[in-house]
Amino acid sequence: MHNDMVELTSPAMIRTAALLVLLVTLVGCADEGGIPAGGAAAQAPDVAGLTGLWSGEGEWPIEWSFKPDMTFLKHDLIAPCPPDVECIWSGIVTNTGSWRLEAESVHLTYDQTETFEGVTTPDKLELAVIGGNIAGLLERDGSTLVLEYRRS
Repeated sequence: MHNDMVELTSPAMIRTAALLVLLVTLVGCADEGGIPAGGAAAQAPDVAGLTGLWSGEGEWPIEWSFKPDMTFLKHDLIAPCPPDVECIWSGIVTNTGSWRLEAESVHLTYDQTETFEGVTTPDKLELAVIGGNIAGLLERDGSTLVLEYRRS
């Protein structure tokens, strides 16, 4: 009977196997938000990979719409008015602006800034890239992950 298993008998082979296990583990590790963050990708993401709707949920749902003309809308759905109900305030804070894609992030410039306690207006979102595709957007405050957005 032929056995394809390699027996780890020498200390050098054991160290090599341990190093391989460590490398595989590090490559497979994810950021706090559950998707790999930053790092050089084999292929840089393109504009089409970012355009569309992205959403995340912190204190309330937040939606980003990145358009091909390099503009964006950010909706903080603080307390949306229910359908068929008349409300004094829509319950949605909207911010608009333009964006540009760089190697590991999308940089944001606001046309206007509407505020409300807890509403953030980040100047950039970090790209979480897997295999050259944008898998998520990460909003950070320094090194702390604030919120993760996924394609809607």
